[in-house]
Amino acid sequence: NTYINFDTNTVSFTNQYVTYDTSFNSIQYWQGNGGVFNTYGSMTVSNWIMLNGVTWNANLGANTATISKLVIGKDGPPAVVNLNSGTLNAVGQNFFGLADTANSAPNSSTSMGTLNINSGIATIGATSRFLVGNGGLGVVNVSAGQLNFIGNGSSIMLGGDSQYAHNGATGILTVSGTGSVTVSTGSGGLRLGATAGVATGITGTINLFGGTLTTSPGIVYAGDGVNSSGYVVFSGGTLRAGTNQAAFLQGLTAVTVSTNGAIIDDGGYKVTIGQSLIT
Repeated sequence: NTYINFDTNTVSFTNQYVTYDTSFNSIQYWQGNGGVFNTYGSMTVSNWIMLNGVTWNANLGANTATISKLVIGKDGPPAVVNLNSGTLNAVGQNFFGLADTANSAPNSSTSMGTLNINSGIATIGATSRFLVGNGGLGVVNVSAGQLNFIGNGSSIMLGGDSQYAHNGATGILTVSGTGSVTVSTGSGGLRLGATAGVATGITGTINLFGGTLTTSPGIVYAGDGVNSSGYVVFSGGTLRAGTNQAAFLQGLTAVTVSTNGAIIDDGGYKVTIGQSLIT
């Protein structure tokens, strides 16, 4: 394993660079206490990158960063990744706000991971699972640029997990401004509030405050109706279908239409919404 400790410092890599890590079990730990890591240029890491207590500003320009497995915030201080330009590919397992212990409080500073897409294109391709908040707080904000999810049958788990859910899991996806999120037909879709039958205090939320969320699979509540919740909040954003879907939006705890209204676009497909909209 490789440890890079930023503490409270700011470190910038200003030239194009490539990092290779071919050891199967090797992990690159980027850790600190409020440190900042600025990168400019290409990067390739063939295994894990795990961030705790660090903000990574990916200023990639016309370049690409490719990472096999990305963990933002795991049993440590909050971590943030800002994609400010260029292309970020995270092609394996990805965990944001993950705790191995089952007693992390929701929205606590422990195990808090945030991905901000401010510009550029991020592609998440989960070979197994993509967890946003499990035992901690996971946040994905897309205010401009584009987030693509290519799943190979796996799902985006917002709050909890269908197999290894932890207490207090909170996952939030917010689309705003000109941001665009696309969930492909090959994925298991967006699953909110999964409890795995044992965990409690779990919440998954999608905020559509602008921009567009295009999804081919439906948005599904994956909990037991008792120990978890799943919410969608509209306030000016667009939810668009990417294929025919008999259960496009249903089974959630609540779908709320707030100040700026809701736009639901069938995309030319046949979709069924079996969910009450609360205004």
